[in-house]
Amino acid sequence: MNVMSMAPVTGQPVGSDLIAPDCRGLNFWTCDRSARELLKLYLDPAAWTHFEPYLDELGALAGGHLDHLAALSDKHGPVLHHRDRFGRDEDWVEYHPAYLEMERLAYGRYGMHAMSRRPGVLGWPDITPPLIKYAFNYLFVQA
Repeated sequence: MNVMSMAPVTGQPVGSDLIAPDCRGLNFWTCDRSARELLKLYLDPAAWTHFEPYLDELGALAGGHLDHLAALSDKHGPVLHHRDRFGRDEDWVEYHPAYLEMERLAYGRYGMHAMSRRPGVLGWPDITPPLIKYAFNYLFVQA
């Protein structure tokens, strides 16, 4: 059992004792009961049935692979290349492969950029309900 140190006067946890536990490896969808119940309450049952497996998949990625990619991206920020080796203007941005993989997942796998404008994203026949788009963004940014 982990015993937290307590401030002598107040008996309250102090310093690093206040840091939230590590969530690496958790499925952020299955461990967030409130989000699941609220979404199920406000969504059409057909939309819930259709999108819930995708949210579960993304929740697992957010606690694992996406978390790893986000950590790499944080350590290797984008690099602006102003000029080539001869001094000619280039102005292009170099991104770490981890950032590009996150981009591929968000836009290629889940179509997060097109959900609110284009029918057919993730096989849904109409434009994706706004609550679904918010749920995808909510899960994705947690990584």
